[in-house]
Amino acid sequence: MAGTFGYELDITKLTDDEKGTIKEQIAFFHRFYDLIQYGDYYRLQPPESGCSVWEFASADGGEALVSAVYGRVEANAPVAQVRIHGLMDDALYRVELCGGQRSPMVLFPNFTQGGAISGAALRNGGLPIPPAFRDYQSWQYHIKRWKE
Repeated sequence: MAGTFGYELDITKLTDDEKGTIKEQIAFFHRFYDLIQYGDYYRLQPPESGCSVWEFASADGGEALVSAVYGRVEANAPVAQVRIHGLMDDALYRVELCGGQRSPMVLFPNFTQGGAISGAALRNGGLPIPPAFRDYQSWQYHIKRWKE
């Protein structure tokens, strides 16, 4: 998800389930509109790598949205490790997998559910992107500053 957002289809031919899915996608886009439209854009990994990864970060370093899209699935592909930009090194952040997705791997060793990680760790150590289990699988992470 990047830039503008829309559909090119005949809405009169959609099923109720398809309409529900589109409604959810539009709500998701609205939730992150300001970040996508006005945030700083970073290309973290090119499509040639097998997993294209990009990021939108707010100018104040308070949050980021990271999107990863795989091409064709490879057997035993390495985990993509991407360094996150635009966050504050000394701030703590929560990393949420968007859209009700469940990661097949633990994001960080010793990282408990609901825990926080520093901007410096995300910038230097990076964010692991789980491997794909089907062609064109995608992952999206919302990283938000944790207010203590």
